[in-house]
Parts: sequence; structure tokens; C-alpha cells
Amino acid sequence: MKRIFGWLFAFVLLTGCWEKEEDATQTLIRPVRAIEISDLSSLHDRYFVGTARAAREVSLAFRVPGNVVGVDVQVGDLVTKGAIMAALDPAPYQAEVDRLTAELASAQATF
Repeated sequence: MKRIFGWLFAFVLLTGCWEKEEDATQTLIRPVRAIEISDLSSLHDRYFVGTARAAREVSLAFRVPGNVVGVDVQVGDLVTKGAIMAALDPAPYQAEVDRLTAELASAQATF
């Protein structure tokens, strides 16, 4: 009886080690990531709030006070050295030149 159980036990162990042919021939299923691409025309309808600033910015100022009467350049224009970019109202300065010229003439007449 022990031999029968021994042979039966050995038979069960050996049959468990063999691989079934069904398992080896099964098709391997691999998952695939898929994305549905929608219409790209909706990308043009997006708005973003913000402020655009120049990468290089130059602050300009006059040496004397006055009112600006004209600006001869636009944003993005190339400017050479010595070019006139803006003009001040010359009236207050011309009045001062006229006053000093009159004082000079008076001083020369007195001398």
C-alpha cells in the first residue's frame, strides 16, 4: 500500500512539472496607449493675459526741461549716433537767447 501511495505521489509531482502546450501557444496581449487628436483650429482661439516687454530697453531724457513737440522715430527703428529722435519746443529757449542778446548789446553800448 505504501508503494502504491509512493508511486501515485511521484506521478502527481512529475505531472505537475510538465508544461501544458496550451499555455505556451497562447497569444500575448500587449496594451497600447491611444490618443484621439481633435481639430487643431481650436488652438487659434486661445487668449493669454500678460504684458510683453522688450528684451533691451533704453530710457531717454533731455538735458533741459521742456515740452516735446515731435518724435521722429518709431518702436523698432534703427538709430545711428547723432540722429535726431525727438524735438523740444524752442520758444522758451529762443526768448532767453533774445533777452541775453539784448543785454549784451546794452552792455556793449554802455562800454
